[in-house]
Amino acid sequence: MDSEKIGKFIAQLRKENNMTQEDLAEKVYLDRSIISKWERGICIPKHDDILILSKLFNVSVNEIYYGERQTEENKEQVNEVTINILKRNKQLIKKISIISLFTILLLILSFFIYYFITNYNSIQVYTIAGEDDNFTIYDSLIIVSRKKCYIDLGNIKNENNKNITLIQLYYIKNGKRIDLTEDKDASILITNSFDKNSYFSYKDLKDIKNNLYIEIKYDDTSTTLKLSVTKDFTNNEIITDNSKNNYLNETYNSKKGTPKYVINNFTLEEDKERYTYTSNLNNKEIIINYYYKATSLMVEEKDFNNAYFYEFILPNNLSMSKNNIAVFTYDFSKEKCLYGECDKNLINYFKKTYIDVIFEN
Repeated sequence: MDSEKIGKFIAQLRKENNMTQEDLAEKVYLDRSIISKWERGICIPKHDDILILSKLFNVSVNEIYYGERQTEENKEQVNEVTINILKRNKQLIKKISIISLFTILLLILSFFIYYFITNYNSIQVYTIAGEDDNFTIYDSLIIVSRKKCYIDLGNIKNENNKNITLIQLYYIKNGKRIDLTEDKDASILITNSFDKNSYFSYKDLKDIKNNLYIEIKYDDTSTTLKLSVTKDFTNNEIITDNSKNNYLNETYNSKKGTPKYVINNFTLEEDKERYTYTSNLNNKEIIINYYYKATSLMVEEKDFNNAYFYEFILPNNLSMSKNNIAVFTYDFSKEKCLYGECDKNLINYFKKTYIDVIFEN
């Protein structure tokens, strides 16, 4: 559309009808300045205003858009004006849609690139293990993020009931011993923020992973274990394979930490990485599985109508289900119910019947 041509045609029609710009403005309910802009080709009337002008001046909409009255010579061009306008509008809409889609895709791509850069491999979990004739270190973890690091010494199995007086955790950097912390028992938990007040910097993690030691003082003597640190998990997968998270595949412990009661009374199924036991108790069929790598005890009790299922993840949590429906989760260490309504009678029954028998023998 030629805005100047349309403007001149509107001015011509106004003058032919002996109208001033003020008169025309009153007819179309607009300010005179708008009429002036039309006639100077600064802007084109809206479609509603075109319809009013068409009736007012007794010309067709196509003629106004074309900027001339229809004649035999321009008849074809005038009739095609509306079609051309629709085509241009369609092309404009298509162009805007493509630009909008491209912008959205660019924003989504930018988000994923930002997320990838800031989160890829940002969380790492390492297991810690070590053993000698007297002590076994297990259930120990190092959890590292970009901002914090947690070192949980976990558990120390005291094979010969030594009288432990002090436990010291340290690492070697450039041939120098750097103490992390010390305690009188195994409950060592280090929370380190990578700031100016930190125990160690992010760069020191390499030395910690490669040269981590524990010194255990007992009975007027001491022993030092070099701890092996093994990567267990890192969030470096775009699509997570949940099957890899099955606790049967976890390697927090070795068979050496298996309770003697289990070794003596259960049947080893090494291909399934477990010890199993089947019996009858109080007219119930009892199936007990101890998974030595995950340090997890599972107990299934079946009677005529119900199937109770217990899962005890050492050293803290007990989960119970009935007929495959979750009932509760209880934290032994905190004596706190984490989920559902914990039945103290069932908890005491489980502890007395299984935990005390299996793990205190």
